Amino acid sequence: MVLLWCLTVERYSPGLSAFWATLVMVFITLTHKTLIDLLRKEQTTTHLQEGFLDLIDGMTTGARNMIGIGVATATAGIVVGAVTLTGVGLVMTEFVEWISADSIILMLLIAFTLFRPDFWWDEVYPPYETHEGRNIVAQVEALPDQADARLWVAGETLEGKPVGYSSRWRPGLC
Repeated sequence: MVLLWCLTVERYSPGLSAFWATLVMVFITLTHKTLIDLLRKEQTTTHLQEGFLDLIDGMTTGARNMIGIGVATATAGIVVGAVTLTGVGLVMTEFVEWISADSIILMLLIAFTLFRPDFWWDEVYPPYETHEGRNIVAQVEALPDQADARLWVAGETLEGKPVGYSSRWRPGLC
């Protein structure tokens, strides 16, 4: 609510609005258990310390969850920057346009082939083999040493809902 109020009514910048919203959330996290005790007319003094520990725990969890997002954003920025600065993006689009000879269908097909070559290869040679459950032990034993096996087990629950489980397994390491 504070974020919306600051953005729409006070017309603060997004950064300043986020600052005030974060400050209010820190205050709420620190004091909400103490305020509940005051409203219930109970006398406890440890809730302010619990609120501080909740704040530290929340900040730690948030920082851990942001690591993956930060890495993905940085990687995307590096790729976009490299394509923009080197001019590879323009060269690739001009190449696809030149090869397609002004045919949009052919242009889409060429672009699809350049960016998803495994699609065509999967049509020629399937990436996975399907075997019956009773033959799984024999198939895994027939694998060469240090080969990977991806096991996918699928079925239904008693209620009839489909379920599945996948696992990557290296028989030589067990």
